[in-house]
Amino acid sequence: MENILNDFDWDKSAILEPWMTITKLDNFPEIGVATFSGKLMESLKEWDNTEQIGEITTANGASPIYKIIYEGQPVAVFKALVGAPACVAAFEEVIAMGLNKLILFGSCGVLNHKIADGHIVIPTSAVRDEGTSYHYLPASDEIKLEGECIEVVEGVLKKLNYPYVLGKTWTTDGVYRETKVKVEKRKKQGCICVEMECSAMAAVAKFRNVKFAQFLYAADNLDSPNWQPRGFGKHSLSQKEKLLAAALECGINL
Repeated sequence: MENILNDFDWDKSAILEPWMTITKLDNFPEIGVATFSGKLMESLKEWDNTEQIGEITTANGASPIYKIIYEGQPVAVFKALVGAPACVAAFEEVIAMGLNKLILFGSCGVLNHKIADGHIVIPTSAVRDEGTSYHYLPASDEIKLEGECIEVVEGVLKKLNYPYVLGKTWTTDGVYRETKVKVEKRKKQGCICVEMECSAMAAVAKFRNVKFAQFLYAADNLDSPNWQPRGFGKHSLSQKEKLLAAALECGINL
C-alpha cells in the first residue's frame, strides 16, 4: 500500500478555496507580520498608529488583523495560530485577502544547548515531520526556504546588531512525542531547533508563489538528559516588541 503522504495531487484547484470563506478587503496590505504571542497582539491596541482592518475567524473565536504604518508602508499584523494546519489555514486566508509577503516569528526549542535562551535562529530549511505540507508539495524529507528572503532577515538583524544563527529546523506535529531517539535523529540530520509550523508555511508560500521568511527565538532546551524549560513561556513583552520591530523592518525589505 502506498504511503498516504506520497499521494500528492498536482491539481491546483480544490473543492474549497480560501477565497470562498473570506471577504476580500479593499487596499489590504501586501506585507504581513505574524506573531504567536497573544500578549503582544493585545498590546497593539495601545499603539497610536494601529487600526483594525479585519479578523481571522475560526470555531475557537475571532482574532483581529491590524494595519500598522511602518516607515510609510502599510503592514498587516495578525496572530499566527499554533500548529501547522491552523497556521496554514490562516495564512491561506490572508493571502486571499491580498497579502503576498509574510514574516513569521515565534519561539522554538533548541537541539543544541549552546544556543542561549532568547537567541535568534533563522531557518534555512525545515524537516517535514508534519502532515500539512504534503498537500502543497510532493513528498520529501526537507524543504528549503528561499535564499533571498533569508538574506533580508540576515541584513535586518545585522543592522540592528542582533546576534543570530542560521540552521535547519525540525517541524513536528507531535509536541509531546519529541522522544530522545527522534531528537538524536534530527540532530544527525543537522537540525538545531524544533517548532511546529515552518515547513508547512514554506510549502504554502511556494505553492501560492508568495514571499515568506521566518525567524525564531530560542526557548526550551531538548539537548540535555532532561527537558529544560529555560525561557519557555516567560519572555517579556518588551523583548517581543523588539522582535516585532525587527519583523516589521524585515517585512518592508522583503
